[in-house]
Amino acid sequence: MNRYKLHKEQIDGLSKYIERDDYPENKAKEIWIDDSDPNCVLAFSLCRNVDLGGFYCGYVRVHTVINKRHFDKLDEEIEAHGGITFRHRDGDSFVVGFDCGHWGDKDDKRLKDLKWLKQHCEDMGKSTLQVISLLKEKSKKR
Repeated sequence: MNRYKLHKEQIDGLSKYIERDDYPENKAKEIWIDDSDPNCVLAFSLCRNVDLGGFYCGYVRVHTVINKRHFDKLDEEIEAHGGITFRHRDGDSFVVGFDCGHWGDKDDKRLKDLKWLKQHCEDMGKSTLQVISLLKEKSKKR
């Protein structure tokens, strides 16, 4: 995986992958990308929801076009802590995300561990790509 952390000043050069003025990137504590597949770049971000108790949220922006029917099925299929709690589709990319603000999350130490959260974002990205691939395959068979 070609993964690297981006600092605020580096984001401008990658504007085709990161929507700097849009959520979640505009609130991100940390942003990193995986551009190992030029046909489907993943941009990850971690945010901390300070307004609602300081819990973390993790997101992946997927740079690929999918139809509305496939997009609507994503939250049923993608594996993420507490399920998908955020999704947004915009042009040639879409964002899915999870949050760590569920009942009982306050006592789970993993949900405050940035290393675990980053890995969970990346796992959610892999799960998202697998789901997209399966949905596209099912569509071809129809």
